[in-house]
Amino acid sequence: MQRPPFALEMSMKFAIFGTGGVGGYFGGRLAQAGHDVTFIARGEHLAKITEAGLRVDSIGGDFLIKPVKATDSPQSVGEVEVVIVATKAWQLTESIVQLKYLVGERTMILPLLNGIEHIELLKNSFGDHVLGGLCRISSFVAGPGHITHVAVKPVLTFGELNNRLYRK
Repeated sequence: MQRPPFALEMSMKFAIFGTGGVGGYFGGRLAQAGHDVTFIARGEHLAKITEAGLRVDSIGGDFLIKPVKATDSPQSVGEVEVVIVATKAWQLTESIVQLKYLVGERTMILPLLNGIEHIELLKNSFGDHVLGGLCRISSFVAGPGHITHVAVKPVLTFGELNNRLYRK
C-alpha cells in the first residue's frame, strides 16, 4: 500500500476548526495517515460526518474517514498539538473564543484563511503559537459530510512567523 500524503513519523493530535473544503480535505488526509484528528463542524455537516464518516472525493484518490471524531464543542476536545483554522475569514473573531479551549502551552495554530488580517487577530490572542500558513487547493463541500477536491494538486506551506523554531 502506498503511504498517504501528510504521513509524519509520529502521530500527532490535531483539531480542524472549520471542516469545509480546505479543513475537510487536509484534515481528512491527516486522519488517513493515522493522526488523531478531531473535526470541529456544525449542523447537517456534523450530523452526516458523525453518522456516515467524512467522504472525500479527490483527484489524488477518493477516501472515507470512518469512524471519525467530530464535534461542535471545542471544549470537549481539550488541548491539541496543532489546530488548523480553516473557517471563513469573517468568522474568525467569533471563533477565537472557541479556539482557546484547544490551545495549550505547546499548541501550534496553523491558519489557512483567505486574506492577511487574520494573522494579527490570531497573534493578538495567541502570540507565538501562531504559524504563517497558506495553501493552494480547489475543494468544496459537495454536500453534508462530503468534500470534493478538483483541478489542482494541493500545496500546503507553513512556518514560524518569528524565524525561530517553536518546538524543541
